[in-house]
Amino acid sequence: PIYPAAWRGHLENLLSAPQKTKKVEHHPALPWREVGAFMQELRTMPGTAALATEFIILTNCRTSEAINATWAEFDLGEKRWTIPAERMKMREEHLVPLSRQALAILDELKLHTGHRELLFPSQTTITRPMSENTMVYAFGRMGYKGVATPHGMRALASTTLNEEG
Repeated sequence: PIYPAAWRGHLENLLSAPQKTKKVEHHPALPWREVGAFMQELRTMPGTAALATEFIILTNCRTSEAINATWAEFDLGEKRWTIPAERMKMREEHLVPLSRQALAILDELKLHTGHRELLFPSQTTITRPMSENTMVYAFGRMGYKGVATPHGMRALASTTLNEEG
């Protein structure tokens, strides 16, 4: 039989062993004071990558949630986007209220992709979503490579909102 005292050496070894921690990779986030200039420049860019980027900023959603969004998930009358649980990180359905600015983007998108399933389809294969890199490349074309990323905009919003209480 093993008695608790016999475990002492094993417990000490376990407790003194180096802990393996998951390395967190932070995405570069734009400084708050530069958001206005960034948004002005973003709105001059043509194409759905710019619309997708602005939509992500306005809804504070993850890039993958936006690019995989389907028109069926939106209730424009209720001004609401319901992201299904299977597409959420925490595997719970998520309701996103839509601002008038987000609704304006959806109105513009309807002209381009309203007849398709996806809001942001790939240019080469319309049954697949736009690549996340499409928006990353747009940031680079705007001169923000290494300074900010689409997901970093989410981090910026989270930080700013938490600081404001």
